[in-house]
Amino acid sequence: MGARLHSLLRRQIRKFFGGKAPSQDSPLGRFVDAVDRAYREFDQDRAMLERSLDISSDELVQANAELRAVFDASPDLHMWMTREGRILNVRCGRSEDLAMRAEELIGKSVVGYHDRGVAEAFATGLARLKERSSVATFEYSLPLGGRQQTYEARLLPLPNDQVLAIIRNVTDRKDAEEQRFRQLAEHIQEVLWIRDPKQGSILFVSPSFETVWGLPREELYRNADVYTGAVHPDDRERVKTAFRSESGRGFDVEYRVLRPDGSLRWIRDRSFPVRDEAGTVYRITGIAADITDDKREREAIAAANDQLEERVRQRTADLQRAKEDLEQSQEQLRQAQKMEAVGRLAGGVAHDFNNLLVVILSYADLAINLLEADHPLVEDVAEIKRAGERAAALTQQLLAFSRRQMLRPEPHDLNAIVSNVTRLLERLIGEDVRLRLDLAPELPPTLVDKGQCEQIIMNLAVNARDAMPRGGTITLTTSVTTFEESPVGADIEPGRYATLTVRDTGTGMDDETRGLVFEPFFTTKGANKGTGLGLATVFGIVKQSRGHVEVQSELGVGSAFTVYLPLAEREIVEQTSSLEEVASPAGSERILLVEDEDMVRRLSERVLSMRGFDVISTTNAEEALAFLENNDDAINLLLTDVVLPGMTGSELCERARALRPRMRVLFMSGYTEDDVLRYGVQTGKSELLIKPFTPNVLLTQVRQTLDRRSSLPPG
Repeated sequence: MGARLHSLLRRQIRKFFGGKAPSQDSPLGRFVDAVDRAYREFDQDRAMLERSLDISSDELVQANAELRAVFDASPDLHMWMTREGRILNVRCGRSEDLAMRAEELIGKSVVGYHDRGVAEAFATGLARLKERSSVATFEYSLPLGGRQQTYEARLLPLPNDQVLAIIRNVTDRKDAEEQRFRQLAEHIQEVLWIRDPKQGSILFVSPSFETVWGLPREELYRNADVYTGAVHPDDRERVKTAFRSESGRGFDVEYRVLRPDGSLRWIRDRSFPVRDEAGTVYRITGIAADITDDKREREAIAAANDQLEERVRQRTADLQRAKEDLEQSQEQLRQAQKMEAVGRLAGGVAHDFNNLLVVILSYADLAINLLEADHPLVEDVAEIKRAGERAAALTQQLLAFSRRQMLRPEPHDLNAIVSNVTRLLERLIGEDVRLRLDLAPELPPTLVDKGQCEQIIMNLAVNARDAMPRGGTITLTTSVTTFEESPVGADIEPGRYATLTVRDTGTGMDDETRGLVFEPFFTTKGANKGTGLGLATVFGIVKQSRGHVEVQSELGVGSAFTVYLPLAEREIVEQTSSLEEVASPAGSERILLVEDEDMVRRLSERVLSMRGFDVISTTNAEEALAFLENNDDAINLLLTDVVLPGMTGSELCERARALRPRMRVLFMSGYTEDDVLRYGVQTGKSELLIKPFTPNVLLTQVRQTLDRRSSLPPG
């Protein structure tokens, strides 16, 4: 037993038993064994504790080092202080955030700081921390570094009645917020104001104050009473009462303001209290909106309601009238939905329909040119051509009122267009109608598609003629109109516009008819005497040209349609009438034709070949590229459809020009302008042949495209 006993136990046995251990079988021996085991377990626990203490000490050293690194790297200012505000320690991330050295602050009291604003802020924060035993946050300002600096302080409770203050410089953030606030305030129509409830002074008011009140903001900053001084005397006391009782609740009040020019404006003013962390109101923010127009509308609605109620009491028949009005509105809605569907349909079928019209018109044209003048089929073929032209015109009218046709707006002399169309109108309107021109001298250039402008004039003149079954006078007037602001009900920008007025002395229209004249398919003519698309086409062209059209009419007196078109910034282009045709051009250049529609391809190849051009015909982009890659033959012009199977015409153009950089390109399409743009062709920058076209138009545009860059050798 003795050799195995713990050293401390052996010393005790030697001391009390002379070194002789008791027998293990005896009660004393068993007690000695139990004590020995306890000693050994104690040694194990002590060894484990010593190791844990060593590890904890190392971790504590590392944690302290990491904490010091965090404090050193942080831009924030850290101050340890007592709950009364006496500073115990300071760690500063940025020395420029201190008015004195860090060591000079130790021992001083933040609530006794020489800047009273800072001292009061800390005193309030410490008091709040003491009340709630939670984090207290507040802001204060201090002049440092030549400017006013703004700081955000957070007070955190620590053990032993200490407080940690984490202070961050938020000046740049506040400046950015202030800048964003001012940008917002300067661009809103309402008057945004901020006032100090203690001083009663106006701290900020947005520029809209000058527009609504008609007074400079500087006067308001100098004297806050200017705000309520402009209030109508009958409303002033009520407004002052609202301002006096605003703290904590805010107000929502309507009143009138008398402007210096004597005009009266209705204002709706709403205020909102702004509270600090302690819940104290330290700012009042308000939004004052000019509701003059709304007020007038509400008054008009109220008056209308009163009149309506009176009519209902007097005559029960008004109920039936209301029912009829509802049915009419529903019918108008159905009509509008139908027109929208027709518009979508017009754009959707334009491509296929125009391909068919190309073939019909062109073969009819070729047949007429090939037949002898006295051949019995000439008149029949001419009738086919006229039917095709009417179909093409109808397609363009459908696209026009749905605003999906292609326009080429350029600077033009509106007077010249009117004068040119007049010669054609004289043959259309008949001998019993007098045509008179009143054209403004030195009219600025007008930005318009010349052909569509001619269409507008002709449609309006024909409509005026039909309104005068017994003859009369049609007057075409041009002028310049300036809109300082957008006219009511007109979707145009303020500015200067060329004005075209077509006035007649016909039967005139009532209010109901005048409200429907621009509806597609609306007509007052008898059956088979009109499509009802003439004025709808005018409306669509004008709107697509970024203009406006309006009508004035009186029964028995006549009507006046006024069209406003935007003025151009560039010089007038050379005037050539789109209603005249020139002789078919010819040539000997080589043309690579790409068209997937067999009828259009065969027709185009035949027309071009008949006029001397050397045509290589392909059905898709892959065939065209294969020809360019495998042949060194010179190609003067690539004539391609915009929409092709497998590859668009735009993509074909890009790849073809990589093989023939100097090759000219002419696109052709029966799609609407939106669709052409979607397929990558910029209508204003690319040569584009619109379907349906006649042989003469095809030859003319091919010739113009070739001649436009004739100085380049073929690619």
